[in-house]
Amino acid sequence: MISADERALDITILICTRNRRTLLNQTLDSLAEMSVPAGWRCEVLVVDPFERLSYNWGVGGEGGLQWVVLFTLTPAEGGTRVRMEQSGFGPDQQAAYQGANYGWQKFFGGLERVLEEMD
Repeated sequence: MISADERALDITILICTRNRRTLLNQTLDSLAEMSVPAGWRCEVLVVDPFERLSYNWGVGGEGGLQWVVLFTLTPAEGGTRVRMEQSGFGPDQQAAYQGANYGWQKFFGGLERVLEEMD
């Protein structure tokens, strides 16, 4: 649950493919290619095959920078709806929020291009 002091990014896109297995595999491949800075930690929290993936990541341990990312895939007319929510941005983390928003927009744009090439 997000506290009143936190902000969350919530991005939803429609991918024009019904093959959630391909979509999830490509998403995981793309995430695996992302570089994680030294000293940062990542822990997978939930894996529901072809439906949900959640992980937390951050740096500095307790009291440091910590976020939770949740991907949800749901069937939709014409394809698959992909929802990504990243929560845990504190009120003093405006730069991190803006950077994450930019990064996720770029990530999803790249994911759409790769999937279009596969169809």
